[in-house]
Amino acid sequence: MIWPVSLQTAAFLNTMHRDKNVPVGRWTISRYKLFYIALVAMFMYSFIPGFVPFFSRIDFITPSFPDNKIVNILFGTRVGLGLLPLTLSWQTLVTFLGI
Repeated sequence: MIWPVSLQTAAFLNTMHRDKNVPVGRWTISRYKLFYIALVAMFMYSFIPGFVPFFSRIDFITPSFPDNKIVNILFGTRVGLGLLPLTLSWQTLVTFLGI
């Protein structure tokens, strides 16, 4: 019987513990180097928006019209309704979508 939940773990462990590292085309990076680069990238993607609030919600309309109250009420993410949000944080996106 195939257990779909364990397939990704089995494929990952099989790939990481394979003896040969055969280059594919011009791709010569090792599996471990790719794994560590992806690990650091995912950590930074999750870690930075918690400490730098700019990345969790980006206002690009309200700085263009700083004295317009209607624009600030509609598009402001901190004190407004937050229409047309732009975010780099996965947690903010999931919370906004209600998943």
